[in-house]
Amino acid sequence: MKRKYSLFLASLVLATLLAVLLFTAVSPAPVSAFDHAWANYLSTNVAAAERGLWDDAPAGVASEAGLLWFVNNQNLDETVGYKTTEVNISTNAFPILRARADITDGMDFKVGYATSATAPCKFPAALVWPNAQANGGYATKSATLPANITVKAICIWLTDNTDAINFGRTAALIDYIELRSGAGALGWWEDFAGSP
Repeated sequence: MKRKYSLFLASLVLATLLAVLLFTAVSPAPVSAFDHAWANYLSTNVAAAERGLWDDAPAGVASEAGLLWFVNNQNLDETVGYKTTEVNISTNAFPILRARADITDGMDFKVGYATSATAPCKFPAALVWPNAQANGGYATKSATLPANITVKAICIWLTDNTDAINFGRTAALIDYIELRSGAGALGWWEDFAGSP
């Protein structure tokens, strides 16, 4: 009887360990409710466990927003960037890149684009939320992109440069990003909303 009880306890412990290992090895996608797949393309002085792009943060117009963040724990400049390559939009039809975001202290946030999945991201000056605008509430910004190009990627970028603070968390709440026509028709959008 004692042996059966010991075997039962051992199998219970083993099953628990396997369940924990399986849960940690197969983590859920951090951006499951987004309209498009986003991937980290830049991480300067920030470890993978110290950054993220999360969906369904309780903010924004529809009480949902994307949360781009990283932990400040170095005196060095820390920067992260994410992009989606699920874009194929001509600027001849939809030339305006527009976004609505709010930012925290000690950082700069940018929205940009690329003309191929592997090309460097370009960040129009009009789509920068500088540290001076931190905690000022949501701001909508837009830029007219050059004609005769095809946007193949949308990029978001967050940095603590030039402050290089070494405590707390840097974050941007992103309500939406969109490519639109001059008349307001939407060609592409990410509204960071949906069921998790």
